[in-house]
Amino acid sequence: MEVHTQKSKKGALIKKKAAEPDSQLMLLFLIALLVSIMTVFPFIIKNGIYNQDDLAFHKMILESYYECVKQLNFFPKIFFNMANGYGYAADLFYPSIFLLPYAIFRLLGFSFTNAYFLYQITISLAAFLCSYYFFKKISEKFSPSLLFASFYTLSTYRLIDQTIRGALGETLVFIFLPIAMLGLFYIFHKKNYEKWYILTIGMVGSILSHFITSFFLFLFIIGILLLSLTNFTEFKKNFMALFKAGLTSLALLLWLFLPIIEQTRHANFNYQQMAIWSIGFDYGIGDFVGQSLTSVSGVWNDLSPNIGIVLLIPLIVSPFYYKKANRPVRICIMASLFFTIASTNLFPWSYFKESIFAAIQFPWRLLIFVTFFTSIIAVYILADKLTLDLKNTLLWITGLLLLTISFNGYTLYRFEQMNTDLITDENYAEFQLNALGGGKEYLVKDTNYDLFLQNTSHNISITGKTSSFQITPTKDESGVLEATIQVEENAEVLFPLSYYYGYQATVNNKQSTLYEKNGQIALKLNKGKYTIKIEYKKTEVQKKSLMISVVIFFLFIVFLVRKWFKNTHNKKRFSKNFRDGSF
Repeated sequence: MEVHTQKSKKGALIKKKAAEPDSQLMLLFLIALLVSIMTVFPFIIKNGIYNQDDLAFHKMILESYYECVKQLNFFPKIFFNMANGYGYAADLFYPSIFLLPYAIFRLLGFSFTNAYFLYQITISLAAFLCSYYFFKKISEKFSPSLLFASFYTLSTYRLIDQTIRGALGETLVFIFLPIAMLGLFYIFHKKNYEKWYILTIGMVGSILSHFITSFFLFLFIIGILLLSLTNFTEFKKNFMALFKAGLTSLALLLWLFLPIIEQTRHANFNYQQMAIWSIGFDYGIGDFVGQSLTSVSGVWNDLSPNIGIVLLIPLIVSPFYYKKANRPVRICIMASLFFTIASTNLFPWSYFKESIFAAIQFPWRLLIFVTFFTSIIAVYILADKLTLDLKNTLLWITGLLLLTISFNGYTLYRFEQMNTDLITDENYAEFQLNALGGGKEYLVKDTNYDLFLQNTSHNISITGKTSSFQITPTKDESGVLEATIQVEENAEVLFPLSYYYGYQATVNNKQSTLYEKNGQIALKLNKGKYTIKIEYKKTEVQKKSLMISVVIFFLFIVFLVRKWFKNTHNKKRFSKNFRDGSF
């Protein structure tokens, strides 16, 4: 009778535990959706998007990729309508695959502005759910995980990236940073080396989102690995897990890396000579603290990068918790303080202004790491000071939502005060069609882009020893250029196409060799009459690397599915043992 009673109690406990996840899951998605919508409120009701630092550039990429997806071309490499019709290899160097949700919204019939806001909501939703998943795995608690996801998704710096800078890539990388960090947590803290694949997912997603953030994430991983050298046995295990994650990431991204290497073997590009911008050098620790205290930011030239007062307070008091904290929280404290210093001119960036580290352009970009680690610290401190039950958690989330409304309201006021251009469904198709971003990173080095802009008729320039003239070719939407020209003497012909390796020319139905001149496609011709056709064809490296990565991707999916089935089977067996009392 006593045994039967014990089993009955266990059965009731299981039913109660089984019911909890369902209600928690519903609450999770409701809060995630509310948080995601509030990140774009009240802008979503303005019937337009205020122009931001990088928005015009990303608008061109979003719409160009949408047009490519309509033709079932998911890896277009070059957007032929960009750069005043000369073409721009944005997709080759800055992959567009994560823009697919936007393209789907457009295919479903949503207008440009509605599709853009839906896409931003989708990004925020993904960032919330991934950050929740991260914290739930490390804490195994529902309410603190909700709170961490809210701190992270509604953080001031993330809102600056999304709403003020229009930094689409950096906004996307907020999704994958928690996944990469979870992989590191399993490897370095849990010693669960079999979960290296989580780091792979996080790193691949980060690289496809934003190269610069991924580069500094890679350096962080190297730093954590070197810290484990104090125990050589653990160091070897850590290294092997990272090696598996890195090798798999590399294989999955061959379609990205190999074509980039191929291009750089044939030309030097602007991104290879990047420098730290003055607005990065001028950002001091006083600016960081003062601007974070305000929890708002100006727009355009008044940009004020910061993490907001909600995260500034736990950052400042975190050293006082260092001794009592566990090892993961201690690492978070050290990392947050280091990245805070590194994001300002307290760090000696002047010594790295011409190095590979100059790719960061603005050191305050490292505030994404400060945001992540300080969000963890904030939840840790709150959990130490009060009971983080659902009621208290919802109160904190409400407060964060109110601060978000305040931040967005002030940003809207600044946009209106500065008479910032409003991009609408009526004018978006004509708005800043030649925007390539501040650095024009993917043009050949020293290209005079102004000459591209001046050639509004897209003329072919033919220069001989004694004369020069121009003719206008025909060019279709797929970038195929055709022209019939008469050359009276040996001449050099410059075509209105940005130079990228992969362009092929037929001259009088015979293959001819193209080369780069002033950032353009060039060809040498002798005296005579010629029918010329130039088109971009994906190289063998591009095609074969994509095939290999696709095969690796499907093998990786099979690997993940097998892992999932194995874990599910183990959980079911544990549940059965618990139910039967057979531990």
